[in-house]
Amino acid sequence: MMALATPDPALYLPPGTVLQPKIFLRNASNQNLVVGGSLRWRAATTSGTADLGTRELAPGSLATIDVFAMQRNGIVPMDASWATPVISYAGRYGDLVAIVASYDAAGKIGLQTPFNDLAASRWAGSRWFADTLRNSIITVGNASDGSTTANLTLHYNGGKTRYEVEQSLKPGEQIWLDVGELIQSQRPDKNGTVIPPDVEYGTYTIRDVDHLLGQTLYEGKLTIDKKFGHASYGCGFCCDPWAGQYLSPSQVDTSVGNSWQFTIIGFGQCGNENVDLTANGFNWGSGNTGVATVSSTGLGHAVGPGSTSMWSYINTPGTSHKCPYHVIQTIANPVYVRPAISGPNTVWWFNGQNPAGYATSITLTSSGGASSSWAITAGASDVTLSSTSGSSTTVSSSGAAFSSAPGDVKITATANGVTSSPFSVTTRKPASLISPSVSTRCDSQFGYETDMSYVVADQLGTGLPTSIDWNEKWTTNANPIYSGTNWPQNPVAPATALYVSSAGGPILIDGITGPGLNNQPANIPQPTCNAHTSVEIVNWGQAFSVGSQATGTGVQVRLDTLHKWIDHGVHTQP
Repeated sequence: MMALATPDPALYLPPGTVLQPKIFLRNASNQNLVVGGSLRWRAATTSGTADLGTRELAPGSLATIDVFAMQRNGIVPMDASWATPVISYAGRYGDLVAIVASYDAAGKIGLQTPFNDLAASRWAGSRWFADTLRNSIITVGNASDGSTTANLTLHYNGGKTRYEVEQSLKPGEQIWLDVGELIQSQRPDKNGTVIPPDVEYGTYTIRDVDHLLGQTLYEGKLTIDKKFGHASYGCGFCCDPWAGQYLSPSQVDTSVGNSWQFTIIGFGQCGNENVDLTANGFNWGSGNTGVATVSSTGLGHAVGPGSTSMWSYINTPGTSHKCPYHVIQTIANPVYVRPAISGPNTVWWFNGQNPAGYATSITLTSSGGASSSWAITAGASDVTLSSTSGSSTTVSSSGAAFSSAPGDVKITATANGVTSSPFSVTTRKPASLISPSVSTRCDSQFGYETDMSYVVADQLGTGLPTSIDWNEKWTTNANPIYSGTNWPQNPVAPATALYVSSAGGPILIDGITGPGLNNQPANIPQPTCNAHTSVEIVNWGQAFSVGSQATGTGVQVRLDTLHKWIDHGVHTQP
């Protein structure tokens, strides 16, 4: 902020004061420097840019740019009050020392202006004033080579209230804010907010709306003290959100074929908030593309089992001497790609039988390929593995123990030093007949027929999932109860229990009848229908097995006594 010949009234200099601004340049290096620059000036209603030319400075030499002469010669208007000089040179940081002085002819009244070599996308400013004795002028300029949008926010009322000025700036353009004039005029901000006339101080922040990182904005603040006739420059603190950058997720633990999106998070020191910097990441990489790959936008993909690391670089353009003093940082996170196990999750046991629709062995496959090694990590007494190495293994029921809960058998595959998530298997066997139902009807050939119906269930109490063959076996000879009876012991009658969805399993139906009504010699006694008498004729022991129709094969699911009464049948258990 360089004061020009016609002082801004905000400086409260004596009437008629004419300043004679000059720029002083000293080559502090031991080699010649070629120095160029421009002057961005502003008057009450107009603004523009003037070329400061190019000059070569010998080591230790001093050059003066007479801006007052430029104003007298019409290069810069005489009514311009302020300017921002921009000086450039090819050399090391600190090779050139520059300062601006704007004093009257007597050298008694004026301002001396420091140069600012910092630019950033975020700034936190110091205190501004707008009381009866002090006033602050704040400027924000575009230091980049492209257009951008700058937001200058005044904070007041203990930081609870804000006033926002937002403006699109071409390269070199500025926001120029006279805080005292702003409050006195009650000019609303972009949100319609006005600062109350009794507000006397606050702080300010600056941010580049279009760029999260980069040396895009410079700032300046001048506070005029009317009581002592003193003007002081304040400086802000640049705070690009580069501090504490990290990748999210911090660790990837996944299976082959899965994808995920990395996010680069930076801490915004000005707003004490996390900022998404993913768009500023570049050179994304993977330590082993056979394990995982990552795209140029941070999209990761699991290729094969193993472990690796993934990284991104985060860039803050500019020289290392500009805020935030870090050009490139590397962020890396571990990635664990676990082999995936695929295959059925239920294995059945039918005591040597292999009924259709029931897998008595299952094959599991590891995405880790031939290098996989297999292990049973839970339920080792329930199953056996055909092999503990290779791309696949066959799981069979041990027949000695079975699942006590669904999925309680756990099997893993390890490949390239990384172990899969446990694959859950349930071992099942038919175990019982549940939900009994009894139905008796009259029969013209046998006197009566009683149907004893059951749902075939496994050891977990769940109905079997599809139809299943069954058989019965007599465990005792006929035991006559009725004196002199000649009712025979029937031959066994295996069948298929058909699946009934409404019952939740296959239905086993055991039909019990009286002897044939036309038997010779005649039945003693003759069976009846609906006699409603308590006359038992004969009984014998029986066992039901599931998995085959061959007598006595498969898994025994019920042991009971079959009773034939004169008018109905029934099963009983001890």
